[in-house]
Amino acid sequence: MIRKLFPFAKSHKKTRSAPPAMRNILSGIFSDLPVRREWLRHDAFARIERDDQVIASLGSRKAATLKKELLIDSDDSDAVTALRKTFPQHWRKQALDVPLQGMGVFEINWEEDDETPYWRPVLVERPFRDFVVRNGELRYDPFGTGTGEAVIPHKAVFALHDPKHDRPMGTALANALFWPVKLKGASLDFWIRFLEKYGVPWTIGKTEDDRDAMANEIYNMLSGDAAVIGEDDSIETVVTQKVGDFDKLVAYCDTQIAKVILGGNLTSEVKGGSLAAAQTHNDIREDIAMTDEHIIVELMESVIASFREINGIAAPVTVRLKDKDDPNLELSERDERIAGMGWQPTKEYIESTYNITVEAVRPVGPVTNRRPDRLLHFSTSAPGDEIDRNLPAIETEPIERELFDQIDEALGGVDDFDAAVEAIAKLYPDMSTAKMESVLERYMLNADLLGSAEIEDETGEGDAGPA
Repeated sequence: MIRKLFPFAKSHKKTRSAPPAMRNILSGIFSDLPVRREWLRHDAFARIERDDQVIASLGSRKAATLKKELLIDSDDSDAVTALRKTFPQHWRKQALDVPLQGMGVFEINWEEDDETPYWRPVLVERPFRDFVVRNGELRYDPFGTGTGEAVIPHKAVFALHDPKHDRPMGTALANALFWPVKLKGASLDFWIRFLEKYGVPWTIGKTEDDRDAMANEIYNMLSGDAAVIGEDDSIETVVTQKVGDFDKLVAYCDTQIAKVILGGNLTSEVKGGSLAAAQTHNDIREDIAMTDEHIIVELMESVIASFREINGIAAPVTVRLKDKDDPNLELSERDERIAGMGWQPTKEYIESTYNITVEAVRPVGPVTNRRPDRLLHFSTSAPGDEIDRNLPAIETEPIERELFDQIDEALGGVDDFDAAVEAIAKLYPDMSTAKMESVLERYMLNADLLGSAEIEDETGEGDAGPA
């Protein structure tokens, strides 16, 4: 069994070291630049994850990517079978936490697959705070030394969100969410305490007699009993007046949280409903979903690369996410225009682009003026090309000259064109139209077959289409 558990660290190999003097000279050149490691504390990060607006916004952001179908393509069907078990839906949800965390690390455990002859990777999420990235290399650093030890090959994959030169371990959205969540929580806490202390109306009694007796009467009245007071006495209720729009701070914080996660909360900011604003908001979300999709695909490609190397698989394996319900109208309209120019898309292109299954169609050559075959139909199996298919229907016998003999006789004494037209008009009622129709039909059939033969010669297509 291949190693499944920690430690991540690989054994150190002995290397030839430079002389002390040389090390002193090179130390300032090749020493690692200082990096900034700024992860929020567990309690602060947990507070952010528990916020209702963060939960809703993250769910909306993830849904745009999770709804897509995972497609794994390879000539090796066993590899596809094994890899489909490697990237379940719950793992993709974990991978989509990378933007919030700034970094995500997944340990790869290798297990024998029951259905295939391969070792299958099993991905397990690990605490990203236990790792550092130095010079693009993942290092296991559970004690926070800043250096750590290199992870053995094919043991872990990681992803970063928006890494910078001073933030090589990525930029966490949680850092930008800290203050909006903090202020929102503080505002809600203030309102709860305020209502606990001042939310109950105050009852004030006025009297020039015994004040204690008045207080007892008010207390009894508030307990549900009646109160008896003098004619000159009075009781009034005072409700705490609202002195500030503290609820607007909560709404503002929710808006900022949605902006950080979704890239812009236009639908909530535009008053009265705006289709253009909603469309812009959806476009922004689609761009962010595409960014998240790239993170997941890069992680899967890294796992697949290790999978192929571990199992010695030579066949290429590709992976992508495809929206099931999105017909991609812009792309389909473009393909339709190109097809009108004479380009015929292949079966593989249609299935990979539009995620549908189609039957194979014969390729066609450049666009010609050829009419569709709609005159000739045969019940028997058709031969190889158009000429062979229609050879039995070609007129090979000489066309009878009865019709032409009648015309020659009628035009025998004609000297000009007008007289010829009149002679043929007089001849027409006595002509055999059935014979004429048969002759014209044979001529049209032969002309159609001749055109098919010329098209085959020009395009080189041996099969001009089904009969």
